[in-house]
Amino acid sequence: KCFHVPTKLTLQNEEGTFDFEFPELGNGYQHEAAAAMDAMEKGLTECPEWSLEQSRVLMGMVDCSEHQSFNRICRKSSPLSPRSITGRKSGSSISV
Repeated sequence: KCFHVPTKLTLQNEEGTFDFEFPELGNGYQHEAAAAMDAMEKGLTECPEWSLEQSRVLMGMVDCSEHQSFNRICRKSSPLSPRSITGRKSGSSISV
């Protein structure tokens, strides 16, 4: 089983403890695939639940995170590693 594909959730609050079980439907992207297919069937160019701009911002964050991890490793072996990374799509900047 993959850690990112939960099959059970336990919710505890002032009203009690509630257990929810989820069937294993795939490797974690089944919801995204279903939403994309639904949007295409409706003739949409993007999903209303998650816009293209939100995807671009997320990819910028992923890019920055990858660069930070890479730089942390390379900094030990090279003094020439970059000190600042700019997200490729979003234009966001993160200093490392």
